[in-house]
Parts: sequence; structure tokens; C-alpha cells
Amino acid sequence: MSDFVNGLVNQTFNNAMGSVGSAINGIGNSSVLPSAGGSGNASDFNPGDIIHAITANQGILGAICLGLGCYLLILGFKLFKPTLFIMGFIAGGVLGYTGLMRFRPPEGYQSDANVLLFGSMAVGFVCGGILLCIIQLGIAIVGGVGGLFLALFILGFKNLGLIEDGVNRTIFICVMVVAGVVLAFLLEKHVVIVSSSFVGAYGICFGIDCFAQTGFARASEMFLSSGNSFNITVFQVNPKVIALTVSVVVITLVGILLQYRINSTKRSHKGDK
Repeated sequence: MSDFVNGLVNQTFNNAMGSVGSAINGIGNSSVLPSAGGSGNASDFNPGDIIHAITANQGILGAICLGLGCYLLILGFKLFKPTLFIMGFIAGGVLGYTGLMRFRPPEGYQSDANVLLFGSMAVGFVCGGILLCIIQLGIAIVGGVGGLFLALFILGFKNLGLIEDGVNRTIFICVMVVAGVVLAFLLEKHVVIVSSSFVGAYGICFGIDCFAQTGFARASEMFLSSGNSFNITVFQVNPKVIALTVSVVVITLVGILLQYRINSTKRSHKGDK
């Protein structure tokens, strides 16, 4: 049985790496990163253009998403207290970003990119600290964040969103969040493992897109900022976005298998430091 699990984990991991590789492969001819003054052909691509196209804030966000994503993917249930803080940080960051975008003026904030990134992070740190003090609320948030990202993932199946109407889209997201919260209390260990694996996989692919700029991250940006009538972010599905979408599923399966194996004798988070 042990050999079978090892083989399954290795095979799934290899598939995940292949999917992620296909998402990154071909960045050179991406329409998002044309070479300065060039024709847009792959032969005109200059690798230095990637560095110039990626802002400092995108680099910071990408590094944070990759780091937190890898942690949640492997240690989401085993080290429960840090997971509570991270999930609270993510939930607070999403709420902060949504609020800032909702009241964002047409011309943007002064130092707009810094306000959006560091303002969202500040709210995230506050929410993460609160969850460390209220464990039961933390369990609910873990399920709720999983439901939120699953909703964003499903909405990204179609150009402009699977549900284009803003009101219906908001209702769908809220229903998914509530469902995640309820399931977290009923099936705590399983929901924490699945939720942390999925959010971790989503974070890894989101972080990759901060550098690869395939358009995958635009889905979250568009769906979370749709309350602002001045927002002009448009999400379009393309082959690279599809590759990252598939990668989310495959990497999630890797995380679930790893976490169940790591925590095979652990039934609850109780007693964690």
C-alpha cells in the first residue's frame, strides 16, 4: 500500500510540474510582453523585457503568493496555528483589496499600486492576528477562504466570468463561502486539508502569473473589483490561462495526497502550538 501511495504521489507531482512548465513555457512570445520597438514575433523577444514589464509590487506579491502557497499545500493541517494566521491574512487581504477597489477614485489613489498592495496587507495582518486568538472563528475562515477561491476558480472558466452579472456573481461567491464555513465545522480535518491544498495551489499559480503574466491573475482582480464602475480589468481565457487552471487542479491533488499521508495519524488540530 505504501509503495502504491508513493507511486501515485510521484506521478501526480510529475504531472503537476509538467502543467506548470507548459504555463510558463513560451513567455517570450506572449502578447503581454512585446519587445520594445519589435514586431511582436518570438524572434524579436528580449528576455530583459520581462524584468521591465514586472513591477516591484508584482514581484513582491508573486513571491508572497508562492511562499504562502507552498506552505499551505504541504503543512496546512500539520501546523495549524500558522495556517490560521495565513488564512486570516488572505481573507483580510481579499477584504481589504475589495474595499479599496470599491471606493477607488476614477484617477486612482495617490501612489495607487502601493495603496492597494500594502493597504490590503495591513488589513490581512490584523485579521490574521485576530484568528490566532479565536480558534473556532479561524476554522470557519479556513473553510470560507476555500469556498471563496473555489468560487473564483469556477468563475474563471469563461471570458468575463462564468457569471457575468455582478449581483448574481456576488451571490454565488457568498453561497460558496457559507458552504465552506458550514463544511469546516462538520468535516474539520478533511475541509482544512482540502481547503489549504486548493488555496495553496491557487496561490502558487497566482504567484507564477505575477511573473509570467498569462492573464490568470486577472480573473481574481476582475471578480473582486467589479463593484467599482471605473474598473476596466477584462479577463480573457487563453491557452496559458488554461494551462495554469489545469495546474491548480493537479497541484491541489498533490497537496491533498501529501497532507493525508503526513497527517495519517493526526485526527485533529487540538494540541497544536
